[in-house]
Amino acid sequence: MSEINRMIGLGFEISTIPPEEAIEHDYRCAFHKIVLVWCEQISADYCDEPVCFAVARMSDEDMVVMCHEHFQRFAADMVEACIRFADEDTLTEEPEVFVNAELKEAATTHGVANLASSIIYQKQLKKGANK
Repeated sequence: MSEINRMIGLGFEISTIPPEEAIEHDYRCAFHKIVLVWCEQISADYCDEPVCFAVARMSDEDMVVMCHEHFQRFAADMVEACIRFADEDTLTEEPEVFVNAELKEAATTHGVANLASSIIYQKQLKKGANK
């Protein structure tokens, strides 16, 4: 597994959740139990596996938490969706990732731009409120 614990970019973040934090907050995997046969109804029972990943919009306090297996399935589905919908011919630059090894965090090029825009916006709001 990667040494990176948090990845931001394109308006959302993916992060790992330490076991003690999952227990402290009583996080439960947001996905129902996996049923591999298409004709069977999806189980209404929530997954009982320990939570270890979170996905959240950058501007949202809410997040979806997942166990390892459900996150792997989610990630594989996202890759498949990107393969089907991404139009590489329109990309003018290669994607870049900036890594902060000390914080164990990474950000995509767009994530860095979004973060900078957010900081500027928040400063402008504070400045306006102090007038």
